[in-house]
Amino acid sequence: AVNLIPTKVFNFFPNLKSFYVNRTSLTNLVPDAFNNCPVLDNIVIEQNNFPEVPAGFAQNCHQVTQLRFLQNNIQRIHQDAFVGLTALYYINFESNAIKCIPDGLFQYSPSIKYINLGYNQITQLDPNMFAGLPNLGGYELQFNQISYVPIFNFTGKAMVTDMSFDVQAYIGLMFNPIMNIHPQLFSSTFQAVNGQ
Repeated sequence: AVNLIPTKVFNFFPNLKSFYVNRTSLTNLVPDAFNNCPVLDNIVIEQNNFPEVPAGFAQNCHQVTQLRFLQNNIQRIHQDAFVGLTALYYINFESNAIKCIPDGLFQYSPSIKYINLGYNQITQLDPNMFAGLPNLGGYELQFNQISYVPIFNFTGKAMVTDMSFDVQAYIGLMFNPIMNIHPQLFSSTFQAVNGQ
């Protein structure tokens, strides 16, 4: 079983493009774990047991476009976890134990198109969590513990322009104990869609 991905383990693999770890009992993701992988494109870590995504875990991997961290029992994502991930456009952290999204988490990755944080334990949504993401087309937050949906500072491409049900063209908030929705939520979304 692999419990730890140590720093500098990839020094002899400068051309590594994909990293995939599944069911290895990984319990710790260290800062700088992937920092010697300049052409790494996607990181897939699934069905492990590490509690945190640390700051700068791949900060020198400027070509990473996809992160898939499903079913890892992640409870916390450091607010600087995505430092250096400027090409990142796909994030999937479904089926973990994440309780909150730190302020500014996505600020380092303005190319993000799709975010999946479904099946977690998120209780609150920051109105600015999607600000500065002009390419964001959809996000999934279903099966969390969200009771209030605020009006978002949303600058993305928004969700209802593509009626072909493109997977990246909607908001997923199903199966949350929502008690209140900001009355201007949808009007602001349509304004973003129409460029108003």
